[in-house]
Amino acid sequence: MNYYHNALTVLWMLVFASSAHAEQRYAFDVAERYQQEAVEIVDVPGVPDVKGVALKPSVPKFGWGVVEIGKTLPSGQYQIEYTISATGANAGAIALYVEGASGQAGHQQITRVRQCGAGQALTVREFFYAPEAFDKLAIKRMDDGTTPSVAISAVTLIDLGQPGDPRAEAYRLLMRYPAPWGLRSEKIAALAGAGTDPGAVEAWLDARGHAAELCCRAGYLELAGRMMKAAEGERMAVHGPMQRVREAVAEGAAVDFDEVEAKIDVLQAALDRELGGVVAPELGTDIFTWLKAWKLQYGLVGPEHAEPTPYRAVYGPATVRLVDPGSRLDLVSTWTASAYRSERMKIYYSILTPMVTVDLSDGPFEMTFLESSLDQVLTPGAAAQPLEKGALANADKGWLALWSDKGGMLLVMNRRPTRAAWAGSVLTLAFEKSAAVGYVILPAAMKDRLADIAEFYQGLLRHQPAQCVQIQRGDRVEQRFTYIRRQSDFDVRPIKLTPVPPLLTLSLKPTSALRAQIKGEVSWSPDGWAYRDGQSPLEYVLPSRPMVRTFGANVSVENSTAELYRELAEQGCRTIRMPCGGFSEWDWSKVAEMRDLVRRNLEWARQAGGLTVGVDNHNWAPVSDFSSDQAFDEFVKRWTEIMSWCQDYQDVVGWYDLMNEPGIFHEHQPVAPYAVFMRKAVQRLRPAAGDKPILVEAVNMANPVGLEFWEDLGDENIIVGFHDYWPHQFTHQWVVEGGSPFMPRVFYPSFMPMIEWTSPSWRNDSESIHYWDRYKCDSISLPVYRLMIEKGPRMDCGEYGVVGYAGQASARSGVIWLRHALERFDRMRINHNVWSPSDATGYTWLVPEFREEVLRFWREHSRKTPTAATQPAE
Repeated sequence: MNYYHNALTVLWMLVFASSAHAEQRYAFDVAERYQQEAVEIVDVPGVPDVKGVALKPSVPKFGWGVVEIGKTLPSGQYQIEYTISATGANAGAIALYVEGASGQAGHQQITRVRQCGAGQALTVREFFYAPEAFDKLAIKRMDDGTTPSVAISAVTLIDLGQPGDPRAEAYRLLMRYPAPWGLRSEKIAALAGAGTDPGAVEAWLDARGHAAELCCRAGYLELAGRMMKAAEGERMAVHGPMQRVREAVAEGAAVDFDEVEAKIDVLQAALDRELGGVVAPELGTDIFTWLKAWKLQYGLVGPEHAEPTPYRAVYGPATVRLVDPGSRLDLVSTWTASAYRSERMKIYYSILTPMVTVDLSDGPFEMTFLESSLDQVLTPGAAAQPLEKGALANADKGWLALWSDKGGMLLVMNRRPTRAAWAGSVLTLAFEKSAAVGYVILPAAMKDRLADIAEFYQGLLRHQPAQCVQIQRGDRVEQRFTYIRRQSDFDVRPIKLTPVPPLLTLSLKPTSALRAQIKGEVSWSPDGWAYRDGQSPLEYVLPSRPMVRTFGANVSVENSTAELYRELAEQGCRTIRMPCGGFSEWDWSKVAEMRDLVRRNLEWARQAGGLTVGVDNHNWAPVSDFSSDQAFDEFVKRWTEIMSWCQDYQDVVGWYDLMNEPGIFHEHQPVAPYAVFMRKAVQRLRPAAGDKPILVEAVNMANPVGLEFWEDLGDENIIVGFHDYWPHQFTHQWVVEGGSPFMPRVFYPSFMPMIEWTSPSWRNDSESIHYWDRYKCDSISLPVYRLMIEKGPRMDCGEYGVVGYAGQASARSGVIWLRHALERFDRMRINHNVWSPSDATGYTWLVPEFREEVLRFWREHSRKTPTAATQPAE
């Protein structure tokens, strides 16, 4: 986890639709404006003629000195830029506060706690919200030290011109997005609109997230029971408690979740018992099943979290919109579909097929093209025509396509349109009565086969796969499907088929390392996806694969104790990822001290018993230029030294993690040099590592998307590593703002923006605001599943956790996120290590509810797990 190393240069801004004014900058010399005897003037290392101010050694913890700003600044959102420096060793830690001009509100913390090493001078940029006008900065000591504090200098305050309360603005924005599972409250919406009681809105958002999670679980289990004709009594017992939860959410009242959770657990157990297997797909071991990763079935472009929504769907040839942001919609998010409902339409995005469908009860079908390369229209039996304003000729034959050299969009209908028109950026199809329109994105090369493809999708629109339930019995999987049946004005037969999951299709390739077996013959659609004819259940057999049921925690060498290792072992921990350098830097003059630090931790792990340690080079050998021979030689030299320290602990050491979160990003630079670097490093270090596995992490800071660029390293004894913190806006909330209580809370599951490390996150109608739940989090792991199936490597999740201030927002949300993550890792059957019991940054472990959720998993699974990470097969 490199976040704190990088955060010094993070630019973080919150932009809202409020009455804004232009940015204004206020720079001042703190050495000329200090006010109290608690502060002294000091030099800034390496910056001649610039002075800073530091707290004197006599100032106690939480004591402060004041600096006059020179004018009164209004409330609102600000950026502060300043330099921290230290001339001597062990300089005391500080944080900056603003002091209200009224003198009534006291001090408000605006920065994180800051410290730096002797001789360093670091530029810091942070964002904060001032709840009232202020005219002073306060420098507070944040430790018990007896040395001068770090100094600050070169202060600039930037008024961002955003006076609105960030919390109120964010919640007002969230209320514009669809209501998950129809869970809404007019009372709370009014409060959010007025911005008068953000605390009440937060409590409701927290409860709604939990209620949505239960709706999701209960909905799937009800469907499974109904399709499999099982657990009727247990299903009926869930209905009443679930309805009471819905009513409480609608009223904005307190919600009692205990009863309905207990009933849902009983229902799940009854289904598993009666059906003789595992009904919830997330609780089995099937990695070939459906994954709600939209790029598997859609022509989407964009980052790994890209998702089609009614208000924005970005495809290769066009970006389209079906409804305006802020329109009143409900969202039902299931394992295989996202269904958006309004009073007049239902928009159905299903991962079962590539076709999006819109069912209209009345009114026309309208699609707005926000961006488009489409310049032709194709209709049955006619030559391609230019796409021009006006009526579209020959568009009443059941299908039409909009096309360009970048690909096209095929639209199919079940009713004959009375009018089809193009208005330059809006396509309109009008019907006399209720109708359905489906669309699919196609590559340019399929233009010549368009008639056959259109006939296929016209038939599919008449008998569309809708939902899926699954039962896993040992290594055998059975899936059953529901269908949406529609009448048609056209002479097309319904296409009755059973869709096949894309990852299961991937396993059918002769080159895949893991090959499942499907019962029956597989057919292929005209545009290239797999299905079985008819609508009988899909059955397949899972291949045997190496499975690991080990789990543990990150324990940094600098912040550990023998007692911590012993406690973790007693709690069921099986593996330790041991970061070296998370809180220190490599120093060849202090090799003996670093060696003793590593060996002391390995000894403590040995004495605790039952622990296997992965030695992680967290920051002792950072590399910024992977093409540099000098950097490579130094990297190998340091690692050779570290491995030599571990030779007496081969009974404890399980693997070597060569580099934490490689800071090379495929969006901005070639990643090939990293693979070359690591291939050479593995070869050079193999003699020192002996028979121990070497773990190499993915590019893109070890995010799963980095695995899309994984290359073979020429060594059979490799572990492939990644980290899982998605969505960062939830797990890392408030981190960049230093825990400011004025920033919006983020709940899970919920709509939320992407965390943008260098640009705004909360903004009106953001294209990056999506609904994050179990299924969207699972989808981020698509590169993990693909690599497992195609290549079959041993894999490891070295870090996961709720590392921000989510515990202060909602312990309940964090528990739900952790439960989903742990179930995902268990289904993958890979080792995973929580961040972190030993560090100041280890928020997961500092929140009792979060810690207990991890320990609960350990307790339930430790009896199945050997006391070593030896990759037992099941």
